[in-house]
Parts: sequence; structure tokens; C-alpha cells
Amino acid sequence: MKNIFTYIGIVLFLLNSFVGLIFSKYNFYNWLTNDIIIIINTFLLSLLANSKQKDGFKISLSFILPVIGAIQFIIGSIMQNKTQDNILLITIVFLFSIQFSLLLLGKIFTKYS
Repeated sequence: MKNIFTYIGIVLFLLNSFVGLIFSKYNFYNWLTNDIIIIINTFLLSLLANSKQKDGFKISLSFILPVIGAIQFIIGSIMQNKTQDNILLITIVFLFSIQFSLLLLGKIFTKYS
């Protein structure tokens, strides 16, 4: 059960890559950005599944992290093909920091409770 996030991440990564190869309207920049989003979210969810946090934190974060990941994926699909002055790219990085902070807070609260 702990590896299910890894398997789902691999399937989503392959699906996104095939869609990127097939559709010409799916720009390479968006395709690469979404692949990175999938990889990082898969890593974070696998980290959560293999952590020694309390079950309450694991259950709530296993719902919150994929929702934030889906939002990042949508933003990655519609953002412009540039890195400089890209507010949506900054939003994606900000959402990654929220995800990482939630994982860290769950670990801290588990340690001191």
C-alpha cells in the first residue's frame, strides 16, 4: 500500500509524456513543467506514506497534497512559455513550499505529541 503513490506517479508521468508527444498544442515548456510537478508530488506523497507520522496527519495530508498537486498541474498546463516574470510559475513554487511545510509540520507535531 505504501508504494501505491509511486505507481500512480509513474502512470501519470507516462500519460503526461505521451500526451506531450501526441498533441502539438501542448507546449514543451508546459509538458516539462507538468512532468516535474508529477515527479515532485509523487516524491512528497511517497515520503508521507513511508513516514512515521500519526495516522491522522497521514490521512489528512494524503487528501490535501494531491489536491494541491492537481492545482499545480492545471496551473502548469495554462501558464506562459517563459520563465522570467511568470507569476504562475511563482505560484507553483509557492504551492510546493506549502506542501513541504505541511509535511514538516506534521512531522514536528507527531514528534512533540
